[in-house]
Amino acid sequence: MNEIEKEILDDFNYDEQINGNNEFWFFKGKGDPIKVELSNFRSKHYINIRSWYLSKDSSGKFLDGKDVRNYKPSKNGVSLNLKMAKKIAAAINELINNATHDDTN
Repeated sequence: MNEIEKEILDDFNYDEQINGNNEFWFFKGKGDPIKVELSNFRSKHYINIRSWYLSKDSSGKFLDGKDVRNYKPSKNGVSLNLKMAKKIAAAINELINNATHDDTN
């Protein structure tokens, strides 16, 4: 990551999120943001979780990192049907509860 990208992404907090219509953006500080969205394909709903990256203009300079329209999807992500998404959400909740329980001991 170069200095310009660091400077742009340093403006976001780890837990900062932008909530939109059926989508949530999570900015991880110095890393690429993660977008979680509800989509519809062939009359079925899916939860998409994907890492995005900041795009550059024609001269190679990074665009404004505060505008989500300047991000492009990476190859890193997953699309889940609702049944699988619910199972994964339950597993994540259980892991969080286990970690929280371990932290209090």
